[in-house]
Amino acid sequence: MRPYQMYQQVKITTADPLQIVVLLYEGAIKNLNQWLMLIDSDMELATAKLVRTQEIINYLRTALDHEQGGEIAFNLERLYNYMRDRLSEANLDRSKAKVQEVIGLMQTLLEGWHGISNRPAPVSDMNPTAEPVSAVG
Repeated sequence: MRPYQMYQQVKITTADPLQIVVLLYEGAIKNLNQWLMLIDSDMELATAKLVRTQEIINYLRTALDHEQGGEIAFNLERLYNYMRDRLSEANLDRSKAKVQEVIGLMQTLLEGWHGISNRPAPVSDMNPTAEPVSAVG
């Protein structure tokens, strides 16, 4: 295992549940930004990044606690389903606008999770070379 992978593994195994949610959002955003960079040059790798993001979204959706989360959990589930569906559409028609829309939604949610965890958003971890994307596309 490479040093960075070892660092990531330790970071995940020692994180509390809130930190794990933040890491999942950051990973999803990073994958989608990579999809935007790869879609015109390496469709296979781009698709893998998009599929990985859908797996993250599905994990987040199944981890929701509807009993304790109530309406918030219900609304998050609907939003996760919407994002998953938009990514499926984007994969079929190579729509950068749909992926940018999902990135915008994920960034908004991530800001909320950062607020809950009292941790500043590490913009550089998401994609230091990409320009900010809007949710409008």
